[in-house]
Amino acid sequence: MEGAGNDYPYWKSRGGVEMIHYVPRYRTRNEEIIAQLRNSAGANAPLDPEIVIKRKAAEIAIAMALLHGGDWRVQIDHQEGFLVVARRGQSRNL
Repeated sequence: MEGAGNDYPYWKSRGGVEMIHYVPRYRTRNEEIIAQLRNSAGANAPLDPEIVIKRKAAEIAIAMALLHGGDWRVQIDHQEGFLVVARRGQSRNL
């Protein structure tokens, strides 16, 4: 089904003629149906939890910088279950 909403186009040149080809986004029709149902229900595909944690930690670091000033850092260790949002230390000349 060329040109359907579940495909995305790319350009291909064949013999000097520019053609648009469509590559399906889903491997099976069932995956496409499930994605459409999730989208219509407002429940888009779940995000990777590690990405969500990184994004939220970065948002907190930005909010802390806006509120308190300075340069803030984020350190996440998933193995130890450890997350830190802290102000970066000033370099000290001794």
